Amino acid sequence: MATNKSSFDFKTTLKDSFDAMKAIFVKPASKGAEKLSKFDDLKSAGVLAAFIVIISTIINLLTTMASAIVTRTYSLTSGAIKTKIDWGNLNNVDYFKAIWQGLLYGAIAIAAIAGIIYIVALVMKKTTNYAKLLSIVAVSYVPALVVSLIGAIVSTFAPEVGLVITAAGTIYSGAIIISSVNKEVSLDGDKNIYFHSIVIIIIYIIAYIVLTNILKTSLLGGLSSFGL
Repeated sequence: MATNKSSFDFKTTLKDSFDAMKAIFVKPASKGAEKLSKFDDLKSAGVLAAFIVIISTIINLLTTMASAIVTRTYSLTSGAIKTKIDWGNLNNVDYFKAIWQGLLYGAIAIAAIAGIIYIVALVMKKTTNYAKLLSIVAVSYVPALVVSLIGAIVSTFAPEVGLVITAAGTIYSGAIIISSVNKEVSLDGDKNIYFHSIVIIIIYIIAYIVLTNILKTSLLGGLSSFGL
């Protein structure tokens, strides 16, 4: 098993990572928790997190490409917005920037959220497993990633709808994190309320940053060209 350091197997851990990602979409509380039980050491949790960061990078690249090929032209005379697909715009995409930003932001987001939750748990006098928190945050990030790609594509034609779709994915991922962390960091009474309030605030701050950036991209893309 991936949890046994002496018998760590990369291929097995990679398969377990894929199984955990599938489970988190359909049965996050039951199957997801079962799959995540295999990631309680830093080596296996690190492989899982790295795998998901790579997926995050690919999705970020696809989102950038989708935003580039769809252009909207606003006519000042008719007041109409015309949408067209221009594959030639792919030549203007900064692929290197899109890739390194995906790697950097994905890694920082996952590690930072898990780290903050771990530190808050320690402050609350509750010892927990950072590797387990890292795996929870990493897997919970997947639904938001996948839905964000759908939202980005839809945003090129309907920014408001795309934003709602992206928000739904973010909320779903946030709910999974809160539920899973609640099982991992079990606190009583007031501490439980304080702890989860902080976790929710962290998730909302990150969600705000993500959604704001998506909105800016949609608005700038929609108003990038004007026609008379």
